[in-house]
Amino acid sequence: MTLKHLEPPHVPKTGERILVFHEDGTIVIFNIDDQLHAIKDECPHAGAALCSGRLAGHLIQCPAHGLRFDLRSGAMPGNADLRVRVYPIRKHGDVYALDLAPQDTPQHIN
Repeated sequence: MTLKHLEPPHVPKTGERILVFHEDGTIVIFNIDDQLHAIKDECPHAGAALCSGRLAGHLIQCPAHGLRFDLRSGAMPGNADLRVRVYPIRKHGDVYALDLAPQDTPQHIN
């Protein structure tokens, strides 16, 4: 397990989102009703940044082509094979840690 500890400026308040940069790319962290969700900031369709997408509940909409992904699973509603990478966030006391352990790469469509 590879953990990245999140300092207070990298823990968004309810309703906010922030970007975290690391050597493998950019991650966007959302705080929805005091639950943190982290995804790779890249749409699996064409690589567009998801950080500025419209959020409706737990669904983020890609600003480039309108695809939507559930922040909890990373899956696209109606097509669970197409998904964005989800990063688990663990809480230990008052400290949050982002789990950067390798996983399967997301599916891409052309």
